Amino acid sequence: MFKVKVYWNKILLILCLGTFNLSALERGDPLPPVTLIKWNSDKLLVDLQKFQGKVLYIDFWASWCIPCKKSFPMMNELRNKYHSDELEIVAINMDEYREDAEKFLTKHPALFTILTGNAETAKAFEIPGLPTAYLVNQQGVIMSRHIGFNKKSPEKTIKRINFLLANK
Repeated sequence: MFKVKVYWNKILLILCLGTFNLSALERGDPLPPVTLIKWNSDKLLVDLQKFQGKVLYIDFWASWCIPCKKSFPMMNELRNKYHSDELEIVAINMDEYREDAEKFLTKHPALFTILTGNAETAKAFEIPGLPTAYLVNQQGVIMSRHIGFNKKSPEKTIKRINFLLANK
């Protein structure tokens, strides 16, 4: 019974995010000013604005999100492909319980920065569901938003990153 209730809460959260998301962040919008907690530290805060000057790939994920499992290998591949001076990869966890995310990360290790999100983060980015990824240029402007994950996601993402790196 408890598990059913937890899943219904998650479904309602997704529906609410999608229902009230009438003007989601999109291409040309500035990166919202948010400060998040770094995963391996309860006190270390990370301001996303500090990544200006680099291309920034932001991915919102949760342990219960099936497509999120497929996005982690792609983000690890991106981390291996690009120098950290060019591209910063930030995955923002939206799990209600940290233990769920910890189990996920044991099975799907991350070679990139993990941050902890919350309802305020979801509202600031106006995320419609999970996974949602944003590609931000060196000036802090959102260049693309992608909802979900499919086989073509890595190829499209690499093309977009290469374009941004070539057109500083």
